[in-house]
Amino acid sequence: MKIENKKVKLSFDDETGKLTSIINKVTGNEYLKGPTPTGNVFCIYHDFIKEFEIFAPKGSTPCFANIPREISRQVYEPSDETQISFTRRKTEKRHSLYITYRSDTSKIQAKLAVSMPFESEITDWKLTLKNNGESAVELMPSFPVFSGVKLGDGRRNLMVVNDQAGYILPLWSAVGGIYGNAKYMSMQWGCAFDEKSGDAFGFVIDDPDVHNKNISYYKPCIEVSYFPTVTIDPGQTLSLPSVKILVYSGDWKTTAVAYSRLFSRNFQTKKHADWVRDMDAHGSGWFAVDTEKGPQPVVEYTMDSFRDVTKIYRRVPMDNYEFAFHCQRSRPKKVTGKSMLWTDGDNVLREDLGGAKALREGLREVHGLGHHFTFYIEGYLCPGDADVVTKGKGSDWAVINKDGTNDGSYTEQGKELGSGLLHMCPGAKGWQDHLARTAARLVRETGADGVRLDSLGFYFFPCYNTKHKHAHPFEYNVWVRQLLEKVATAVLRVNPDCLLTTEGGPDFFSPFFDGSLTQQWLDEKIAVTRDVSPMRVAAPDYCIVAHGPCGPVVASLMGYPGGVTGTGTSDRMKELDLKWRTVRSSAASVIRLGNAAHDNPLATRNDVECRRFSTDSTDVIVGARPLYSDEWKQAEKRLGVVMNSDVDIKKGNVSYSVTFSSGARKPSAAVVWDIEKLRMDQITPHAENGKVTFQVRANWFMATFLYKGALPMSCLTLPSGAAPGDEVSLTFGLLGASKGSTFRGKLLAPVLGISGQKVVRVPGTITARVPDSIIPGVYQMRLDAKSFAGSRCFLKIQANANRAEVV
Repeated sequence: MKIENKKVKLSFDDETGKLTSIINKVTGNEYLKGPTPTGNVFCIYHDFIKEFEIFAPKGSTPCFANIPREISRQVYEPSDETQISFTRRKTEKRHSLYITYRSDTSKIQAKLAVSMPFESEITDWKLTLKNNGESAVELMPSFPVFSGVKLGDGRRNLMVVNDQAGYILPLWSAVGGIYGNAKYMSMQWGCAFDEKSGDAFGFVIDDPDVHNKNISYYKPCIEVSYFPTVTIDPGQTLSLPSVKILVYSGDWKTTAVAYSRLFSRNFQTKKHADWVRDMDAHGSGWFAVDTEKGPQPVVEYTMDSFRDVTKIYRRVPMDNYEFAFHCQRSRPKKVTGKSMLWTDGDNVLREDLGGAKALREGLREVHGLGHHFTFYIEGYLCPGDADVVTKGKGSDWAVINKDGTNDGSYTEQGKELGSGLLHMCPGAKGWQDHLARTAARLVRETGADGVRLDSLGFYFFPCYNTKHKHAHPFEYNVWVRQLLEKVATAVLRVNPDCLLTTEGGPDFFSPFFDGSLTQQWLDEKIAVTRDVSPMRVAAPDYCIVAHGPCGPVVASLMGYPGGVTGTGTSDRMKELDLKWRTVRSSAASVIRLGNAAHDNPLATRNDVECRRFSTDSTDVIVGARPLYSDEWKQAEKRLGVVMNSDVDIKKGNVSYSVTFSSGARKPSAAVVWDIEKLRMDQITPHAENGKVTFQVRANWFMATFLYKGALPMSCLTLPSGAAPGDEVSLTFGLLGASKGSTFRGKLLAPVLGISGQKVVRVPGTITARVPDSIIPGVYQMRLDAKSFAGSRCFLKIQANANRAEVV
């Protein structure tokens, strides 16, 4: 039995109802030609030999689900024993095939519906199960199941790995995982594709209720399993979330766009504050940290008072910094008699650094410089000697494992510290309320701009604590959403413009929190430099902070803002990060929020990676010649910490051309930035047959193309350097404006003694004096307007004017 349109043909066995063939009619290729193509489509596991569990390697937090076929005696699936019937239906826009599966040996009847539009590569699949027996049936369903997947010749098949913001690896190199544990599965979709043949095979799960599911890849099978077991009473039905299957010619981006449409329909993303949407960088800072051997060597910024917090912003002027080691247990051991911790569960600000009053005073100066401050709060761990435990009910809120312990990833570290570290349950109402009160209090006391709950997005663990009254132990996604909603409600009541983030957040956190940190590691070069991040296309409004993406060069290719300064960051990466932020500022909204689902522009050099971002009136092309270095490994050994590897830029003066598809439109103005040299050149690209070609002489570049209706693009020009007391001329240029046009913009430049925002004419020049009292450091200047694209730059002030330089 076949169902097909102009792009796709699906074939089912007439006797068993097995899926026997998926043919891409555009490429002419069969997709199910790998080994053991069982044609399952679905598997209903029952007659279990052991209870379903979420387990963990020894000493870790549980995060892996039992494979259902390994804990059950029987599986009901399309087979020779199945009795089937086919039904066809046709409307003006689509035709559908319904297959009913019955078996004498199973009480379960399955009904598969496949709906295929006449003109689309996307088909809709839905599975409904009914208990036709006289007694209840306990089962675990898997749907969809595709076995024998092999695209093209199978040699270069690739897959989307939805680990945090995602990346691309060879097919079958990642095993997948539980949706909700963002370390393995942050989104409800997947795609395999073959660049040589052009074959692509994607699936998108339509599940706004976020049912528990394990999305698995084991060669040659892709399987989506639901857990834990469910019981269907006689005569009752169970409908599984429907799935969109995509068979097309291209890469993964078509599937990501399909998921994006579904995601925006199913989830209402939290409205971001203006400063959050405009955030260009996010770093991490620690207040003073001591060990038994003295100050911890990896901490670059220490201070004697919270009032001194501004010095980290003067050293590297990050738009937003997140701070840990701010609580009472973070005081030196010589004061407390206990090992120093980054968190203490109570989150009462350190008295030795001046408490909330001193931090509020420090943040006034931070805000005056145009920057923001975020609190780090641990969402999973609580020391056993915290007040909330010893004087409150904190111990009642801890996770209880199936064996009755609270053991997890931090148990051994807790023993070393002496106080123990409790693993807390996000489903404990007391812990939820405590975190909500704590976060709101910190923001209220200090005027902070954000809160980040650490850890929670990296887990999916069960809890058997009867005090929590869980419906079942595997409601982790339900618990976390409840917790996030409570924290968000409490914090936003204090400051509606607060930035709320987590660590490694799954996409369904987005209705409550702005985004999350993504901490991707350079396990393989292809992972971080071959494409934009899949989440950038699939959930474009989710605010991802590229906290550890191997440096600003990689961040520029991921499609996210820069900002990699933190523990162990090299001076070289800090320098490149400031340059990237300077250049991207005039096109920041296009890179951050524009369409990123394009084919990558092609360079005439094989070692150049390019990306394209666009709006209706602007194209931005970013490109680089990445250089992979092993120096980070030596730094890891020297400092004793795990760090991301830094990706630099290759050396040498090279020239090449870059081509991208622009459609019928032709640029009215265009520029190319050499990011490393901070040099901008106006260019005249060649536009013909819907393609634009331009010349580049840079190892790291950003090119901007303006079309009809585009806002003019601003640029700030500074002198070569300055020192306290110097007069500085600042020139505002515009690209793409009509000749003779003038605009008004707002300049934020505290380094020039300008209080607040100064209205300036653009284009134009102003002269201002650097105050004698200015403290040497690096300072941000911003030009903002609604009538043109704003920009920012950074001025380094040194005591010796001859050595001053623009950064």
